[in-house]
Amino acid sequence: MIVGLHVILLRVEDVERVRQFYQDAFDLPLLDDPRVEGRLAHLGLPGIAYEGSSTFSGTLEIIGGGTPQPVPDDRIHSPTTPVLQVDDIEESMRRVVAAGGTVVNHPWSSAQRRADTDPEIYERSRRTGRGVELAYFADPEGHVIGLRRPFEL
Repeated sequence: MIVGLHVILLRVEDVERVRQFYQDAFDLPLLDDPRVEGRLAHLGLPGIAYEGSSTFSGTLEIIGGGTPQPVPDDRIHSPTTPVLQVDDIEESMRRVVAAGGTVVNHPWSSAQRRADTDPEIYERSRRTGRGVELAYFADPEGHVIGLRRPFEL
């Protein structure tokens, strides 16, 4: 039985560049011993238990040995896409771009866009009084990550 998510692992070519990107874009704290600098980085993720930490409940692990990937033109072309929940999609995407990320899919709302493209999802949002904003970006090495903000209609 799954009881939670422990880690999101990103294999990268340049650990320091990707670490700096995620810290600049999302203010994620570095949880590592400085002796591993340049080879490995663990950043604290709220809402997911990092071993030995009572403040953060998960980790974004950035580890060397990867190869940068081309940025896809749409999130559907990414084989795996973690989605992080945020409190402000527009501000989060501004920070992503300022930190060196690339917009893959601009922010959109399930309650607006789906009325034309997927009436069933739109109707469910309208009926439940809930919706979600979504956006997708690529980090400096091409990993596609989603951002999600739920809201009440």
